[in-house]
Amino acid sequence: MHFAMMNVHTVVSLKYEIKMLMRRSMLSARRAAGCRALSSSVGDGLFVVEGDLTQLPVGTIPAVGVEAQVTHAFSIEDTRAFARLSGDNNPLHVDADFALKHAAESKPVVQGLLSASLFATIFGRTVPGAVYVKQNLRWRAPLLVDEKVIAHIRVVKVRKRFVECETVCMKASNSVVVVDGQATLLIPSNQTTCT
Repeated sequence: MHFAMMNVHTVVSLKYEIKMLMRRSMLSARRAAGCRALSSSVGDGLFVVEGDLTQLPVGTIPAVGVEAQVTHAFSIEDTRAFARLSGDNNPLHVDADFALKHAAESKPVVQGLLSASLFATIFGRTVPGAVYVKQNLRWRAPLLVDEKVIAHIRVVKVRKRFVECETVCMKASNSVVVVDGQATLLIPSNQTTCT
């Protein structure tokens, strides 16, 4: 059939079929090379990481500008478990009455390192095997129990296998920054090359 004689529906169908064939071919090649499937998120429901970083093959060094984020709310059970594991028994983190009386907060305050642990969540789920070699943090506002927070990372510098990222946690309700800083990762040398 001559291209000029095709109707719009046929052209759209052909474009769709070509796109699907190319995608299946690319996914087959990625699977053969041991790469992750293309997706916009990775996670188990409790912690779902979204963004460009989730689309990179395992072992790939990310480029400057690549980003990822996770949204989460820490419960009182989380702050109590963290207090038990870390030995940080400050009642500000586990006792609502104390938080109200001494910090004028309606709920306990999530431990700073617990909120910053979301950066490790992002890196652990998107860059398996990477070594978290450095993290600078600055706490800017309290995060309360059950308050949703968005942890976001962005690659800002790549030097050989070292990847430097900006890190920020902000309240989902009003974008107030809770904690920010910079992280450095060391990517394992056994890299996979995927296209």
